[in-house]
Amino acid sequence: MTLPILLLFIGCLSPDPVETVDTGEPPNPFVVLLEDIRGDYDLPSLAAAVTDSNEITAIGASGIRKVGDETAVTGDDKWHLGSDTKAMTATLTGTLVEDGTVTWETTLPELFPAITMDAGWNAVTIEMLLTHQGGVHPNLLATDLWAPLWQSGDVLVQRQTFAADLLADPPTSTPGAGYNYANGGYMLVGAGLENLTGKSWETLIEERLFTPTGMTNCGFGAPASAGQVDQPWGHGPDGVPVAPEGVSDNPPALGPAGTVHCDMASWAAFGRITLRGAQGKEEFLKTETWDRILTPYPGSGYAYGWGVGSDPQGVVYRHSGSNTMWFATIWVMPGIDRAFMVATNTGEAGSFDALEAGLSRIGAAGY
Repeated sequence: MTLPILLLFIGCLSPDPVETVDTGEPPNPFVVLLEDIRGDYDLPSLAAAVTDSNEITAIGASGIRKVGDETAVTGDDKWHLGSDTKAMTATLTGTLVEDGTVTWETTLPELFPAITMDAGWNAVTIEMLLTHQGGVHPNLLATDLWAPLWQSGDVLVQRQTFAADLLADPPTSTPGAGYNYANGGYMLVGAGLENLTGKSWETLIEERLFTPTGMTNCGFGAPASAGQVDQPWGHGPDGVPVAPEGVSDNPPALGPAGTVHCDMASWAAFGRITLRGAQGKEEFLKTETWDRILTPYPGSGYAYGWGVGSDPQGVVYRHSGSNTMWFATIWVMPGIDRAFMVATNTGEAGSFDALEAGLSRIGAAGY
């Protein structure tokens, strides 16, 4: 499951990338700050990165990979990003808009020409789905669509089946008439892109976003799954570590809405291209494409995978994500040339507030 957002402010410069390993060198101030934040909120671990429009200016991690095991997290460990995946799916879509595969105004019938859908969906566009204006049910757990996603099978087939089942019934709310945060809308976009390209969303995002932007250590699902044993484990709301062979993430079909994991350097690479895009100097996408992605739907504070607000230092693009076993938050602040990312491997009550407060303290410390 995933959660929406919040914001705040920030500042300046800092040390080279480090990890929480005793090298005999003086303690790194950024990691010391993370240790203080982690201790104040009793988190198993905390990782963060800060980047400007050219390079990472601070990066580090503090804590342990799982409760009951004193193995320390490192600067190379990976973190589940939850709904922070949504901005990545929107950016991926931007690459397909630029090559003419789709437009932002492409409708659901155009994405799924073989599906017989309720007429209420006919005018729903990619733009509406990416800005949570598409009329999709805001809580999949409360629908009959959720249980089938846990069945084994090909993820492309699952997403196409999900789309057909969802679109057979009318929209839950009037499309374009109001914001309703919906993971299902992003799943429809992912399934539609798969339908038009013949490639899985996972393949598309690796080929079109991860590889060309240097997001070299990203993947899907819980970081400790798929044989990656030397990675942090998530912890449920009760604080108990969740084994990778258990239910350690949402079903894979949810991918476009929230299953990406990355190490902090790779996530910072994404924050950096978005920061540059917001400043009008990113070459990865055209300026007009970034402008579209970062502009809220009319009457809404939500753009394409980004909540948009402001503080005394200018516009803030932000998002948070959780699968109830991890939390992750990103702020992009073009006015001060900074993007900030922070993550923890627990879904305990207060984790979201801990990350928000942590980001504020990182900013107040001048990073």
